Amino acid sequence: MRDQYAFSAHAETGGTATVVNHVFIQNLERRWTRPAPPALDRDAVPRPAEMAKVKAELAGRGGVAITGKAAILATSMAVQGAPGVGKTTLARLLALELDTEYPDGVIWEDLGPDFISPEQAQAVLRRWAGHATSFFDLGENLNQLFTFESAAVRSLLAEHSKLLVVLDNVWSLAAIGPLRDALPPGSRLIVTTRSRAIAQGLGAGWVEVGLLSEAEALQLFDLRLRWQPERDRPADGWAFDLATGVGLHPLGLDVALGVLHRYGDAPAEWRAAADRLMREVRGGRFDRLSLGDDDPGHNVKAVMMFSYQALKEDEQTRFRRLGAFALEADFTTEVAAAAWGCDADLAFETLTDFANAALLERRGGGAWRQHGLLRAFSLALLADAGETDAAAAAHARAYAAAMRSSDDAQRYYEMLPSLPQLRHAFDWAVANDLDLALDIADGCRNLHVQFGLVREGGEWAERVLRTRNEISIASSLHSPSGAP
Repeated sequence: MRDQYAFSAHAETGGTATVVNHVFIQNLERRWTRPAPPALDRDAVPRPAEMAKVKAELAGRGGVAITGKAAILATSMAVQGAPGVGKTTLARLLALELDTEYPDGVIWEDLGPDFISPEQAQAVLRRWAGHATSFFDLGENLNQLFTFESAAVRSLLAEHSKLLVVLDNVWSLAAIGPLRDALPPGSRLIVTTRSRAIAQGLGAGWVEVGLLSEAEALQLFDLRLRWQPERDRPADGWAFDLATGVGLHPLGLDVALGVLHRYGDAPAEWRAAADRLMREVRGGRFDRLSLGDDDPGHNVKAVMMFSYQALKEDEQTRFRRLGAFALEADFTTEVAAAAWGCDADLAFETLTDFANAALLERRGGGAWRQHGLLRAFSLALLADAGETDAAAAAHARAYAAAMRSSDDAQRYYEMLPSLPQLRHAFDWAVANDLDLALDIADGCRNLHVQFGLVREGGEWAERVLRTRNEISIASSLHSPSGAP
């Protein structure tokens, strides 16, 4: 009689799952599918000094890192830098360069500000287990029947432990705890984060990513304009003034070069645009536009404003409305079209133009994302124009409709990457449009249940009920009779 290795467990919030633990995996057939790092969406400037530091940390810190209850014989480090300086780009370049040095592959996980709970690690652990066995090659509905213990996943990965794991854009140390516990001996870990507390809390190496060097800035000119200024050519002085004028800030310079590309095809035309841009930078007129804690200063804000003002009026409207989307979260062309009130073809053209101008990131598979710094800029523009609520309502309605359509077609699992946007939409709706909030919550019910997020679904229901009761009480207090 063959060994039994399936164990049923009842979750606190309801439902049944099969626990994948060490006993469970003993009899699973192994089949290694080597993970590969994602390709760059556009050419990027290598940062040789920072990359050398990262590689030195990876090679030199071969001791034991203690993470939670598990002793991990792995090397881990944190890449820390201010917004817009290229932490993710650096990590991608490293992952691509080091791919051949890790025979078992490179696992890349894009997390983000919405990844804040350890329970969210379940979907990631399932993916990691899938690299080692074909057992979990099931339909999305069936796949949700499994709950993974980190130790079990570690046992699977231990057979192919020459791995580099990159956890990109980490906002919660607790949330990545199960992932760190799943790392096998011999693996290495890179974490990118904007939080110094997280970087320090990892108890590992720490590399800070800063501004561009002049040589790196010149490389960016070459990548974006297919032209590189020269120091000993007086006519090129404007280009060096531009680079230093934006403080050698990587995102700021990238946006500035996108503007130049829009205004012309040759250095003489670029110089005229650069001169206008530098007048804006020196003017300091945009200090009133606050971008929050991550405000990069008036020079980068002036560059972003100059790029924004180069857009057509309808493009400016669409750019502002991106501020209503969730922070550093993917969205599709179709949902953008719905939120903007235009057809998908026009939305795609606009999004492509934004990406070419470094105002947006292509994410592949029809998805897009706005850098957090640019999203803060869009949001500030929305507030300045008095359009915040209208844009937020359009965003929430677009996601409610997309979720309802997917759920009706029993393809709700395709909306899992949109959960950060759905959460953002629900947060706005529960405070401003309770019927819309209920629509979003109802549409997400299957998504929550099947992906182990029943607790979140229950919290949403409680928030709707609590808000409805508060509205009812307030209404009764203000009615002439005092009755409901």
